[in-house]
Amino acid sequence: KNVRYDRVFAISENNLKENCLSMITGMYCSDAKELAKLALQLKAKDGISNLSQLPPLLAMFGDNSAENRNVPSFQKTRHSSTRDSLEYITSKDSGLNCTKREKDSENSFNATRKFLTLRNGTSVNTGIIWPFHYSYHFGSELFDKVRKYDIPWENKKNKAVWRGTPTGYWEDNYSEFNKFCESLPRCRLAQNYFNSSILDVGLKNFGPFKRQYKIPNHLFKPGMSMEAQLKYKAIIIIE
Repeated sequence: KNVRYDRVFAISENNLKENCLSMITGMYCSDAKELAKLALQLKAKDGISNLSQLPPLLAMFGDNSAENRNVPSFQKTRHSSTRDSLEYITSKDSGLNCTKREKDSENSFNATRKFLTLRNGTSVNTGIIWPFHYSYHFGSELFDKVRKYDIPWENKKNKAVWRGTPTGYWEDNYSEFNKFCESLPRCRLAQNYFNSSILDVGLKNFGPFKRQYKIPNHLFKPGMSMEAQLKYKAIIIIE
């Protein structure tokens, strides 16, 4: 079964071979291979040459985060936090040092881990940030295009712009639009400021989500190229 976006996935030797593209969504197949390769390189000095000799290598592909799973997975995003609350992330004694653990039984381990406490009091696992699909988000070609298409500040529109698909929502049981939109920041942005005089925001049509969650047609706008977005004084990032 093809791995969906925004799901924690266990990377194994089998699903990285010839059937990788059938197991892992699109561009993340190469990312999974690179992550597994690095893990084996780091453990080569211990005589480990196969992923089956390591604890499960977990990753989440897509733009969501895996805090509610409470497992130390590699992912592109995590909850933001204050400077003071970041201490545990780099702690050698707890935090994300997943190799510091004690054996509970023959086949299981228990690691003492601290969790990030959100404003609502919920404790979550932050996950491990990893540059999946790096070339797409930060590649040199991207910045070359910015230099090519950017225009002088004084010539830009006095507005902020945003376009994006209504993805990033993982609850399959809801089909009601209001519940869907309330749980998805990008949908709330489009719904609350669609007719704003200072924001040019709208969803890009993504058929499966549009049908499943009954998203109204008026929230959709045509997609915009990088060149078109650079004509605005601000580009909104809500991840």
